[in-house]
Amino acid sequence: MPSPIRSFCAFVLAIFSLCSHAQNLDGYHKDLDTLRAWVDEVHPWPYSRCSEAELDSAFYVAHASLDTTTETLDFSKIIGSTLGILEDSHTLINIEQFQTHVANNKGEFKLRLRYIEGKFYVLKDPEGLVELGTEISKINDTPVV
Repeated sequence: MPSPIRSFCAFVLAIFSLCSHAQNLDGYHKDLDTLRAWVDEVHPWPYSRCSEAELDSAFYVAHASLDTTTETLDFSKIIGSTLGILEDSHTLINIEQFQTHVANNKGEFKLRLRYIEGKFYVLKDPEGLVELGTEISKINDTPVV
């Protein structure tokens, strides 16, 4: 039989499946409600380092911070901050999955740039797509300076 800590860690990892399906504001609110219920049902000692009122308050703040501009990575940070109230090193959220999700859906900026005399230049490109030393003045028609 798995230990209570391992069970709780598994539940926190399961929140990833919820987060990846939260397509809208209602989905994020439902995910927070589910996470709150799981803390009470699965965590062996949820109030050993915080009171129930403090945890309720953290979830209230999390709900209040959501809006229609909240994206997956933002939501993962909200979850991480909320779970941090427990002050439990076994209760965490792995941000890597969210970073990968954002990179796959929004792109990932891999260039290393150097700022010289008010301009940005490519210092390193791991993909080899941009010539080193190229000046970068805009990204997707948005000026960088």
